[in-house]
Amino acid sequence: MNFNKKIKVFIYIFSIFLLLPISIHAQPAPICNTPANGSNWSLIGPKSLPDKGAGAHFSALGTGAQMRIKFQDADRPNPKKLYACTPSGGLFCTMDATAEMPLWENLTDSTRLPVLGVRDVGFVPGDSQTIFIGTGLRYPLALRRFHGIGVLKTTDGGKSWQQTGLQFTPPGKWNQVCHDLLVDPKNTNTVHALCGSDYYKSTDGGTHFTKKKTHSLRCPAGWGAAFRDIAFKPGDPNVVYLSTDHNFFFVSNDAGESWQEFDVRNLGAEAETDRIDIAVSPLNPELVFMACHTKKGEVIFRSLNAGADWKIVFRKKIRTSYERNDLVVSPNNPDVLYIGGVHIDRIFLDSTKRNSRTISAGIHADHRGLLAIDDGKGNDLLFSANDGGLYRGHLPKGKKRWEWVDISGTGMNNTQFYGIGVAEDYSVILGGTQDNGVLVADSTGRFFKPSLGGDGSDCAVDLFDTDLVYGSIWHRVPPEVWRSANKGEKFQKPLKKGINDGADTYYFSIMAHEDGYLYMGTKDVYRLPHKGEVWEQVGDIPLPNDLPYKILSIAVGTSDPNVIYAVGDVLYKTENANADNVIWKNISAGMGKAAKAYGAGGEMSSVTVDPADPDRVWEGIRNYGSPFKVYFSANGGTDWTAVSKGLPPFPVNDIVFQAGTKDAVYVGTDVGVFYNPAASDPNSEWLCFNSGLPVCLVTDLEINYCFNKIIAGTFGRSIWESPLANVSDFGTVEVNKNETWDFKIIRSDVVVESKAKLTLKGEIRIASGKKIFLEKNSQLVLDGANLEALCGDTWGGIETKDDPNFFQRFFGGRPGTVEFKNGATIKNAILDVP
Repeated sequence: MNFNKKIKVFIYIFSIFLLLPISIHAQPAPICNTPANGSNWSLIGPKSLPDKGAGAHFSALGTGAQMRIKFQDADRPNPKKLYACTPSGGLFCTMDATAEMPLWENLTDSTRLPVLGVRDVGFVPGDSQTIFIGTGLRYPLALRRFHGIGVLKTTDGGKSWQQTGLQFTPPGKWNQVCHDLLVDPKNTNTVHALCGSDYYKSTDGGTHFTKKKTHSLRCPAGWGAAFRDIAFKPGDPNVVYLSTDHNFFFVSNDAGESWQEFDVRNLGAEAETDRIDIAVSPLNPELVFMACHTKKGEVIFRSLNAGADWKIVFRKKIRTSYERNDLVVSPNNPDVLYIGGVHIDRIFLDSTKRNSRTISAGIHADHRGLLAIDDGKGNDLLFSANDGGLYRGHLPKGKKRWEWVDISGTGMNNTQFYGIGVAEDYSVILGGTQDNGVLVADSTGRFFKPSLGGDGSDCAVDLFDTDLVYGSIWHRVPPEVWRSANKGEKFQKPLKKGINDGADTYYFSIMAHEDGYLYMGTKDVYRLPHKGEVWEQVGDIPLPNDLPYKILSIAVGTSDPNVIYAVGDVLYKTENANADNVIWKNISAGMGKAAKAYGAGGEMSSVTVDPADPDRVWEGIRNYGSPFKVYFSANGGTDWTAVSKGLPPFPVNDIVFQAGTKDAVYVGTDVGVFYNPAASDPNSEWLCFNSGLPVCLVTDLEINYCFNKIIAGTFGRSIWESPLANVSDFGTVEVNKNETWDFKIIRSDVVVESKAKLTLKGEIRIASGKKIFLEKNSQLVLDGANLEALCGDTWGGIETKDDPNFFQRFFGGRPGTVEFKNGATIKNAILDVP
């Protein structure tokens, strides 16, 4: 056989393989249908649109980003029943989108499947119980995820869901995010699905899917190759329109079996196109629009004969972007279009009118999903899913300005948090979010939005003064950490002094530590003294320069703050953080494959240390394929042991050790929280700790010892709390020699033994009911120290501890003494100073 014939045979066999029906895949397993193991999660919030704080505008308020909305019957929409697809929180539905405060219900939590993102929803006309969803999570940089599990189907309105023949196994790829679905209204067994760069079709109600077409040209904006949009000709589902994230769109007249290709450059677009959105109109089934986002602006083509011929009807620079920005036709006038982008623009194709007008002033920016319906009176009623949430708008009669109301209502807890901070006294909780800046909850649980907008990052609360809270905003150089002196009500200017690097600040970690410092990771580790203004750099970490690596996680030794661990491309450690010449070293070698970095930030995600012993350290791993998710070292990183039994095949995003226990560790994963009471034992097993918590991407875990709670920040399901599996036991601290404590959190009773002297300096916080006991001949020196309650109530105070022995009582010496100097103070103590 000659070479050309071999090539033809290979192409024939390969094309047959591509067209084989897809139906046999490993079924994704439900996550944690097991005992609670002490967990009992409840939602903190936000549960509805946050209040407007000082300096914030209504346009900055929001609950969630990147949503998409649909009515069940597009031709005869019921304006009350609305579905919302969230990119990392599942599918929601409300039965009254026209109410002042719509009530939303999640329809996919019951699956316990790692659905995470729902990119689109498809309905069977005339059958309100049968629904398809396309799954997948597509987010950039440090949270880059593609792990869709394909297309799911329900036949009972969302009470239960089943896998269809189109299934994927995490971690997935760009072309395994199913972002568009269509169900044939005349033959409801026919389902069309776009998954990244692949187009699939089922003719048996989803039992089997066949890959019919692949688009291989990368988007000119730098993203991967992908189809963008798909639509039927109204009334004739044999005519299908298909667009790409490139210069091409297609028209099929046989329900997707064959396609006619169009290159918009040949139609007059002139510049490279990186996105084409489609709009059709039931008012005129022959009418179809293609909106092209080019470097020179938006170009809209119109066909009056179902895609046979095309003409440019609009060319102008308006603020749209690569991300989804729907194009819809007015239900009352086919010469009026609405297009989403940074704003919503109303486009008039009537040459006698101004050709476009922004109509979304006063509400959150970045409009991803649009719906337009008739209000029953011949006027357009718009619904927008933007990066702040959901809105409903109309143009009042005789007015020029559109009026908008938020319809996020209650029940749609879909806020995407990167990091959170929790006060010890539970008086304030705050977190940095995608697209909605920093959100703050006060002691009543009320969420409000301060002036910090844009994209939030990690947050922290000062351990010694809970009025001092810190919020961070990413994509700024140098990194911006802002401080508030009134629990987030108002933030002052950003703290920039002393930061010497220009790291990619998509995400950076900040943490308040018991030594009084606030720590931050960029390209290096920085720390800010208590109430300070200037950051101190803690040495130079040798991060590679070939990719934008940065410090993702920091753990500081409580018993020895000279010991710091930092996750960058690998795990680094210093043992002399307070020296003039700080030395950092790579301690990852013993982890094997997990020590091999990849991408911006490496495979490692988080680190935690035993407060009582800085040599006992745990490392969390962000991967799918490897069974090794957590490593433990008992000797400061010299040797490592995998402790991963029982963890699901999903990334570990955060890891925390529970102080006051021997080995209790919690991890936050892409599918919830897991707990190990013996996490130093390689044969121990991680337990599900998810009762009441939806399957969700947990980005940050914080432990509050005052109230025995663990708090989870999630990327797509807001903030949650649960009791810890077991109460911490901090025992009693015995001071038997002269010691000085400067900035100290005291969670246990302290006994200063005979002939010992304890000197306290700086800020000292003491847990509820805990006391400082002074034995005979002991000394307590308060050298400018400020002793206050840690948990917002009272602490036990200072008490002289008599020796019970009769002889010693009369002949053993003087009682313990307390010395005040340099303005030392005591507050909130139950007992007076002896």
